[in-house]
Amino acid sequence: FLGKMDKEQIATQLACSDVYLFSSKYETFSVVCAQALCCGVPLIGPSIPAILEYTDTTNILPLAENNADEWELNLLIFIQDIKNYDREMISKKALDYLSHEKIKIEYKEFLNESM
Repeated sequence: FLGKMDKEQIATQLACSDVYLFSSKYETFSVVCAQALCCGVPLIGPSIPAILEYTDTTNILPLAENNADEWELNLLIFIQDIKNYDREMISKKALDYLSHEKIKIEYKEFLNESM
């Protein structure tokens, strides 16, 4: 527990991590999961549709169920497969998908379609 951190401190801490674990039962987007991916950090956590929208098998190990046995299994799988996660590719893919420019373009397109 590191207390309040600014964006750069958060990115530094995430970049030093092997994996980001999230245990939410519900998310509408999950900024922290997006931040982890942008730092090249793969995810382990429940199969939440909002997070699965911007992840795939190259950057997340989703739990089939959010229980202790499934967590243990996925952590062991991750430890065995850690070298298969390309952190540079994870970061690039996330930055491409979640960039300010891409979001701005998509938002403008959405507004134009709505009118």
